[in-house]
Amino acid sequence: MIEIIDLIKVNVSAFFRRPVNMGLIVLGIPVVIYGFYVFMRALPDFIFPEISAEIGAAAGSLFAVVFLVGLVGLFQIISSLEADRRLSISGFSMYNILIGRFLGILIISTMISIFSLVVMSYWVLARSYSRAFLVLVLSGFLYGLIGVLIGSLIQKELEASLLLIFIADLDVFLGTGFLDFESTIVEYFPLNSPSHLLQTAVLDGYVDSSHLLVLVVYILLFLYFSTLAFGKASSDERGWI
Repeated sequence: MIEIIDLIKVNVSAFFRRPVNMGLIVLGIPVVIYGFYVFMRALPDFIFPEISAEIGAAAGSLFAVVFLVGLVGLFQIISSLEADRRLSISGFSMYNILIGRFLGILIISTMISIFSLVVMSYWVLARSYSRAFLVLVLSGFLYGLIGVLIGSLIQKELEASLLLIFIADLDVFLGTGFLDFESTIVEYFPLNSPSHLLQTAVLDGYVDSSHLLVLVVYILLFLYFSTLAFGKASSDERGWI
């Protein structure tokens, strides 16, 4: 347990000590939310009658959180694989190392979600901040796991980050339902359920339990696959699964 706590402290403090990360949070999140807000407000009502500027602000908040936390998971894994191997050799449990990584990502997702909600409130007041907060934290954690999975499989910062950017962009414009894409495949995009959950939490003050269940299932699936990928990547042999 002490190992896990120490690893969490190291992961979280290392993230917030970097000026670039703080710049992305303090400057990047407001820019993204405002950009979505202005973009949705500019859409003609007769073409997109169900889309409002308030939905745009909520969508921008969701995208900012998942993208930043996804990058956290990706870069933490890529930059720490060799260090994790050395920790394992020195006696640390690989399971404890991975749990420390995951919990660190969850804590960072929580902090980023708080700031994102505060910024979003400048343009739209949520009917239920507690539910919106829960959705943002879980969505950020989901993309943090996706980042861990991508980083474990590719292990190259440029290629991995470009893939994450492509997935996040595709997800936010197709999976969220903003564009009328006539295919049921969009219902299986990772951000499909979170976008519905956040919209209802912000505009109506409730969350749909079926969409929440889907989000939890996605988290469990990516938790399993990212654990497998990390195990293979952090071992010199066949991994530990």
